[in-house]
Amino acid sequence: MFSESLRQRYPLQTDFFKNAILKNKLANSYIFISRSKDDLFEFSLEIAKILNCKENASKKKEPCNICINCKWLNSNSHPHALITIQVEKESKKEQIKIDSIRELLGNLQISSDHYKVIFFEESNLNILSAESCNLLLKKVEETPPKILFIFGSSTKNDILPTILSRSQIIYLNKQYTSLLEPVTSSHIPEDLSFPPSNIKEALDKAKATFEHINENNLSMKDFLISQAFSLYSKGGHPDGKDFLRLYKNLNESYMKHRAFIQNKTVIEDLFINSVK
Repeated sequence: MFSESLRQRYPLQTDFFKNAILKNKLANSYIFISRSKDDLFEFSLEIAKILNCKENASKKKEPCNICINCKWLNSNSHPHALITIQVEKESKKEQIKIDSIRELLGNLQISSDHYKVIFFEESNLNILSAESCNLLLKKVEETPPKILFIFGSSTKNDILPTILSRSQIIYLNKQYTSLLEPVTSSHIPEDLSFPPSNIKEALDKAKATFEHINENNLSMKDFLISQAFSLYSKGGHPDGKDFLRLYKNLNESYMKHRAFIQNKTVIEDLFINSVK
């Protein structure tokens, strides 16, 4: 159904959407997480072609790339099937203008035979303001038939929570072996695992972990859950009390993170409190 190039780079993601499309189980709204704007657009374009290809009307398969809809989409000139929302070049604030959102909402009221894919190239709060998100909210909550929202972003941390809670997050990143939340222990190098044996090792691991999280664009929640999964997958700890203490420390760290304590401090406290 998807192009060979996308299937090779994103096998889990393409299989996920293939099944969702074939079973008519597409969500109203997705958040695509990737540092590559080209990949974000390419994936969104491919979905739009699959949903609008005239050869796919009776049976969904790989787009033909020769029908009028496919040709329009390939030239990025289709007036209805793929609507890309991005910062206008003349925008001084480098934000998506609120008038652009109002215009979009007006266009969505117009009936069409096409499946409209609305692609936001960037969706963090610096680009897509809280005011714009709130305007979109009702439409995202009660999306009319044949409309799909895709919010692109390099991280989910800067997206308005009300949009996050109403969307399904998809990671377009080859480092993740999981399609959705990246919680497997493989994202944290083995030499940063628990528990440290002394305070110096704890501080060294905390520093390296903080740098690793920032370099790989992981959230604190992802990191903490990955460590909990790592402990659980090992079938427990040689010392049951140590296992319970480490799990308790992870829970306390998550509560500190939710309380907006700086990530660096949360990580340092976690490793220090986990010293054998």
